[in-house]
Amino acid sequence: MKKPFPHLVLLLVVVFACGCALAACSSSPAQESSSADSADGGASSGTEFESTAMVVAYGDGDLLFFDQENDGPYAPGLENAEIIGLDGAPMRPQDLTSGNIVRVTGDGIMLESYPGQYPGITKVEVIEEGSPSDADRYDEVIAQIWQPRDPTEPAHATLEYATDLAAVALFPLTCGYEWSYEKDGEVSTVSVDAATPVQYAVDDLPDARIESSLNATVSFDITPMDVSVVRWEEVAVEKAAQEAGSAQGVDEASVASESVDVQLADGRASFAIEPGWRYEIDAQFKQGSVGYAFVALQPR
Repeated sequence: MKKPFPHLVLLLVVVFACGCALAACSSSPAQESSSADSADGGASSGTEFESTAMVVAYGDGDLLFFDQENDGPYAPGLENAEIIGLDGAPMRPQDLTSGNIVRVTGDGIMLESYPGQYPGITKVEVIEEGSPSDADRYDEVIAQIWQPRDPTEPAHATLEYATDLAAVALFPLTCGYEWSYEKDGEVSTVSVDAATPVQYAVDDLPDARIESSLNATVSFDITPMDVSVVRWEEVAVEKAAQEAGSAQGVDEASVASESVDVQLADGRASFAIEPGWRYEIDAQFKQGSVGYAFVALQPR
């Protein structure tokens, strides 16, 4: 995986109107259908969009769909999707294989990034089995967005949350870490000492920019065994920096911290964030431990 830059990426939400495709960064025709569902027998209609895509599996079981109208790639959100095989039987996401041609049904809302992200998929139907070799034509695209990770690098973290206006992904700053890796049959360990989260100037930290408290989720490109979060009030950190003469001179013990409740499930850690606080994420892996930092401030 390419190492992400420690900055905030705003994923604008684009609502595709009737006749628009589900493509990463461009549009093409899509089929619109209506659905009705009511527990009391009444009718309530909603609009769904259908498109056709080829499945491409890469990395450690990740999937990309390539829209067959324009070859635009997007990451499918399959958490709540019904997946049906060629034989009509239910499937799991991991059962989809490269070369499968699928009919995709969803709400038509694409997160504008590259590749695009389509979280609102409700149904995926395999309509042609295809062959893995059919997906070879997308090798160049896959090479642009994914590379085998460097085992000497610590795990990368991505913090995700949603506001009323957008879905946001933020890459916390990687601080100190201890990381073990195997090369040529030998295990080596790298230890990197870095400033503690309170010893960074606020402008040097990725900023969540939120107006009120909300839930966030942090994921990693390697599954963690444990995740803990602590935070410091930003006003107190800035006061300590003034008294010390610089952010680098702050004694971490001089600034009161508090633990944050964390829920860890399926390798993803969820916790609440609120403006006015500086956060540290400490993640434990089989390979070692890594610290990450970010700040949450009110929008300017």
